[in-house]
Amino acid sequence: MTPYSQLRRRGRLLVLACLIIATQAPGACSSSSGADSPRDVMDAYVKAINAKDEKALLALVRDDRRHDRSARDDAHRLVTRAGGDLVVDHLDIRRDVAPDFASVGLVGHTGHGPYHDQVVLVRHDGRWWLVLGGAPARSPAPTAATTRPA
Repeated sequence: MTPYSQLRRRGRLLVLACLIIATQAPGACSSSSGADSPRDVMDAYVKAINAKDEKALLALVRDDRRHDRSARDDAHRLVTRAGGDLVVDHLDIRRDVAPDFASVGLVGHTGHGPYHDQVVLVRHDGRWWLVLGGAPARSPAPTAATTRPA
């Protein structure tokens, strides 16, 4: 067997291994892709909270923020606070501050009583993401003038 054929064989095995891993653990060979809309993020958010699945909740966070301790702490707090039985009564999705940011008011209830949360979402590269652990990095926007025009 020539060195070139050995390399091709190893390359095929690597691709096959990646495909097997991808079918067993979605996202293992690629980064997550965000969501199409704020509503899609919130549907996945409630599903992750009800499953008490911190990893699924963190999968809704952009890759560059996902491993921050504060994001992990927020995910843990959210899944333990809701108790796994969150029922959403009302979602108020607002995008009136900026087109790439959404503020979501979530009103619902659990077996322990009323549940209220304010969630921030950000659009990056055309996809919507959950913000946990603080504000996302963004380019500075111009500030409003503090003097009256002449």
